[in-house]
Amino acid sequence: MSPEELAWAAGLLEGEGCITVQSPKLNVTVVRIVCVMTDLDVLQKLQRLVPGSKLTGPYSRLNCKDTWMWALYKQTLVKPFLLEIFPWMGQRRKIKIIEGLKLLANSKKARCKRYHPNVERIIYVAPNGTRHCKECARISRKENRLRQKEQNL
Repeated sequence: MSPEELAWAAGLLEGEGCITVQSPKLNVTVVRIVCVMTDLDVLQKLQRLVPGSKLTGPYSRLNCKDTWMWALYKQTLVKPFLLEIFPWMGQRRKIKIIEGLKLLANSKKARCKRYHPNVERIIYVAPNGTRHCKECARISRKENRLRQKEQNL
C-alpha cells in the first residue's frame, strides 16, 4: 500500500472507524478494527487496500439508509496494519492502538494452551529453559494413566 493510500485509510478510520480491544472468554485478547457506514464504494476501496479484511451487509433499519460493515479481525493482520497507520492517527486513537498492541504482546504469555493463567507458581521451567504449565502436565499424566488402564483391560 502506498503512503497516500495508508494516509487515506488512516483518515477514514480516524473519522468513521472503531478500534476495539476485548478480552472475551478465556481471557484471550482480541483487537478488532471496524468501520460502519452507508458508502459502500468507500468500504470496497478499503477492503481492496487491506488484505484479509471482511465486508458485510447491507444492514437495514427502519427509516435509515442501508449500512455496510468493514472489519479486520485476524490478529496476525491487525497488528501490522495498526503499525502502518499509526503515524496518521490522532492522539486518542494512538492511545487505543498502543493499549491494544501491549495487550496483544502480553496475551500469549498470559495463558498456556489450555488457558490456565501463566503465573510463576504453576509454571515449571525445565533444565533446557522451556516453560511448562504444571496443571497441563497433571492433566496429561491423568489422561496417560487412563489410556494405559484401557489398553491393559
